[in-house]
Amino acid sequence: HRDLHSFPTRRSSDLFAVWDYPAAGGRPARILSSPQELSRLDAGPNGLLAVEINRIYAGLARPPANGGGQPQYLETENGEAYTPDIAADGTVVATITFAGDAGIWLIPKGGAMRKIAALSEDDAPYAEPRWSPDGREIAISTVGEDRMGLRVIARSGSQIAFVPFSGTSQAPPVWTPDGKAVIFPGLDKAGWRLWKVELGRPDHIVALPLRGWRYIRNRGSELYGVRSDGAGIWRIDGVPRRIVAAA
Repeated sequence: HRDLHSFPTRRSSDLFAVWDYPAAGGRPARILSSPQELSRLDAGPNGLLAVEINRIYAGLARPPANGGGQPQYLETENGEAYTPDIAADGTVVATITFAGDAGIWLIPKGGAMRKIAALSEDDAPYAEPRWSPDGREIAISTVGEDRMGLRVIARSGSQIAFVPFSGTSQAPPVWTPDGKAVIFPGLDKAGWRLWKVELGRPDHIVALPLRGWRYIRNRGSELYGVRSDGAGIWRIDGVPRRIVAAA
């Protein structure tokens, strides 16, 4: 590699990569792609390269059956998985990012995992897919500046509805117990508050009189939240009350 310079870089087309840049100019060539961060690089004889890979495995796993030993990872490749959610039939939905390939994946209790929808690599960590109560649909947060809102897709990956949000930021949704609507925190000029949209009217978002909530989760009809202006976990269906002082 006397006429080449090799660098670990991050480009929009994949996560991390090693690229060769000709010293005399010209197009670079990609040598290696990795979902893990690449750091220090050294060259040896006969074109040999060595690179450090800062490997942090952020995958999905089941605990070992006997309570000891190594967990059973669900993905077949090294990647980064985010925010899994489990349907009533045991199917896991999660966002998973491999090198140059980010999307929504289904992992059934039996059978192979499959990708059902593509995501940008910037969207993947924040999509937080959530199953509907009947396990037929999935709500996904979309935070891209050119298309902020919520997507609702079927198990096949086909889009059922898109709910545009005109604020400046949003957090992932929860489903109402009947599965007919979603509620999500959204930020506009007045601050964080909760918004609700009936899926039959995806263009009609209703602002709820619940201000300051930055993140929410539900358990049946119970709704829990974290505020944007202080610590703690609150139960906010009915009269809001803090149930955990610090968070």
